[in-house]
Amino acid sequence: MRIREIDPSDETLTRRLWELGKSADEAGRPWSPYWSWPAARAAYSEPSTTTAKILLGAFEGEAVLGGAELSLPLLENTQSVRLELYVDPVHQRRGAGSALAEAAIARAVGQGRTLVDTEVATPLDGPESPGLRLARRLGFGTGVVNDMKVADLDETQNLWQPILDETEPAAEGYELRSWWGRCPDDLVEGFCGIIETFFVEVPLGDLDVEPQRWDEQRLREKEARFDRAGRHETTILVVSPEGEVVGMTEAMVSEHEPTRAFQGSTIVAPAHRGHRLGLRLKAANHLRLRHRFPGCQTILTGNSQVNDPMNAVNDRLGFRPVEQVLEMQRQVETR
Repeated sequence: MRIREIDPSDETLTRRLWELGKSADEAGRPWSPYWSWPAARAAYSEPSTTTAKILLGAFEGEAVLGGAELSLPLLENTQSVRLELYVDPVHQRRGAGSALAEAAIARAVGQGRTLVDTEVATPLDGPESPGLRLARRLGFGTGVVNDMKVADLDETQNLWQPILDETEPAAEGYELRSWWGRCPDDLVEGFCGIIETFFVEVPLGDLDVEPQRWDEQRLREKEARFDRAGRHETTILVVSPEGEVVGMTEAMVSEHEPTRAFQGSTIVAPAHRGHRLGLRLKAANHLRLRHRFPGCQTILTGNSQVNDPMNAVNDRLGFRPVEQVLEMQRQVETR
């Protein structure tokens, strides 16, 4: 078995890595949120001002057994690297995962990174997943445990308008502003500010993570990347009576799999909590999703187990837990 680096512009090999990743991620996970090939291809082949990519493959002859992707932040968290690792289910338990992990960690050390982050899914009940067992063997510690949840939009659609009616009195004076795709120019500054608030307020447990910094260039790059990948994102902001952006929620549907939606960030600024804005935002966005994509059947979200307010919001919207995803981290020493 050989581990070697793969040129991100090699579409044949990167497509094979994506196929392996999809097969591994979906094994036993009917709600896997694995990205589409157009989204992966855009991330691999197009330059980014925020993230650099290193791709590794485990080869046996010409056969690819598995792959690893390292994402190196360029603007903040420059001491960190994010690792995604996958092995073809038919080739698991042959050492490919351990070999890929060791090679990936060595690459991280070579890049001067001292922290390796990863995300591992495991069932709610029963034995831990192979990925979690491998992460523990490699010395990764758990920072945050997220409950991944799904809501059936057919079953829950009758909840949305009553929730909007119920929350209207508490939200008096607050305006909802929404769009698909490109953020209106007059909201860019406020939108970037509330995204930064999200990364300050999101529960991180024991993870060593710096908040992200956002500006118009970063926002427009993300929007263009989503557009090229066929990702349709709806965003709703809350504007206070004083004209300040104080809350947001996002959700995305891929045109390559329009029956499923994925919840993005949701946050209300601390000074404006108590007006039921989080529940109002998400109910409004479910309505927008169903209007634009009437064939969309489910929406997937994830929340830290300690985030009681957002878990209560998701309970009201009919989400049910389907698995756990652990955010894990390991410290490494550079040479």
